[in-house]
Amino acid sequence: MKKIFYILTATIVIMANIPALTAAEKSIIYVKNFTIDTASGLKENDPVKNEVKNIIQDEFEKDGRFSVTADQDISAMLQQEAKSQSFGKCSSESCIQELMEKIKAQVIVFGRIRKGDDGYTYITARYMDSTSGIPKVTKIRTIKYKHSDDVEKGSKALARYLITGKDDKVIAFMDEVYNREEDESKSKNIEEEKQLAKKKEAEYNAKVEKAAKERKNALMSRSPRLRAGYGFFMSTGNKDVDDVFKEQSGYFLDIMFARGPINERFNRDCYFRFIYKKYGMNDDSIKSKPVLGKDAINDSTGKFYGMDFGFRLKINRYFMLTAFDPYALAGIRTGWYTEKAKDKYDNSDLKVTLGGYGGYVGGGMEFAFFENLGFFGEYNRGIFKIGKDKTNIEGNQFYGGVTLRTEIEERSSSRY
Repeated sequence: MKKIFYILTATIVIMANIPALTAAEKSIIYVKNFTIDTASGLKENDPVKNEVKNIIQDEFEKDGRFSVTADQDISAMLQQEAKSQSFGKCSSESCIQELMEKIKAQVIVFGRIRKGDDGYTYITARYMDSTSGIPKVTKIRTIKYKHSDDVEKGSKALARYLITGKDDKVIAFMDEVYNREEDESKSKNIEEEKQLAKKKEAEYNAKVEKAAKERKNALMSRSPRLRAGYGFFMSTGNKDVDDVFKEQSGYFLDIMFARGPINERFNRDCYFRFIYKKYGMNDDSIKSKPVLGKDAINDSTGKFYGMDFGFRLKINRYFMLTAFDPYALAGIRTGWYTEKAKDKYDNSDLKVTLGGYGGYVGGGMEFAFFENLGFFGEYNRGIFKIGKDKTNIEGNQFYGGVTLRTEIEERSSSRY
């Protein structure tokens, strides 16, 4: 019976002391606030130092092999010490060793946080251990990051290294940092390439716009100095005359002057025109009634030489890299008409010359794709009567031709 009592008593004592033994096996650890390197550009009150400390401290508490000493406990221990304030700020190994002796801790975790020139924030954690009898730093590791959302994961990786001595978590974290940097670098390069492409496109568009503006100014600041035209369709409007003179043609040369703008939309110029027309007969020409037997009127050729003074009003248009100038014109004309024929009886020349004056109105379109060269089409309707019966030899004409373009002497700066 006594034997059973002794066994039960011993068992109760052993069971009661198991927690105490377990607690005694835990290493006392103090995680100190990390020192901020203000010289690197960080502020002393940067919240990252508390964040790093709290995360590392939590990891040690979760491990179960450490008894974490809180800051308030350390303050209570050191409140009688004159150096309590200096201990709070110390970061050198000698200072940490002295602090370790004061607070009776087996392990102190401390470190430094600084901003690098490369844009990264560096966290260096040190693990000082005194279990061997001599306090010394046995573990040290540094991580770096650029983004605030990496602080937690990086601090946990540092804690796992300090606890286990294995740096697989740190390596994995740094791989993520480098991969993220690589992805960001690629994205940055892509974005830079996009921006460069946009810049080049903008520069190209600016050059195109500038070239287009210069081209427009070059075309719109010019106007015909000389115009040469050919009458590809001509009719006097008099049926009797047109039936006889089936072949009608004409040529003219304009010399332009007094060129200049009226306003933003309209230009004007004046011209002297030198004109030549030819009236010819062919086999289809109607013969007159016989005069003597079977004889008919002799074939004849008419020529007209004239000089005009005219005025044009033009509308300025620019479209598809081309200058278009629709215009209206009016002119007065003086000249002489000569008609020649062979006398069938003595083969002598029959000739008649008639002078006169007249006028015309019309319209046309000039267009220019080149600075110095342009083209035009023009319609005229006029009156120029000759002879006793006042026969009109002017009528209707359609001309086409080319222009020699030069700078306008008078230009409206508001327009160009």
